[in-house]
Amino acid sequence: MTQKSLTKALRRLERDGLVDRRVHATVPPRVEYRLTGLGREVGPLLGGIDDWAKRNADTVVAARTSFDAATRADVVSEWTSRG
Repeated sequence: MTQKSLTKALRRLERDGLVDRRVHATVPPRVEYRLTGLGREVGPLLGGIDDWAKRNADTVVAARTSFDAATRADVVSEWTSRG
């Protein structure tokens, strides 16, 4: 992640009320981000999604592989039927 994309993401989270941004008047300037109450509240939900993703990763990969194989077969079939 680039510094620019990180800054954009943090600004969106600040706009949504999930983080507070504090700029310290130092040289060079120092910026500190902290989760708000709303941001802390969403943590367990994201943890649950992470747990689900880890438990189901193999199933998702298998579904993608199956879908991709079927899609390729459909494309090949379509091209060979045209020729």
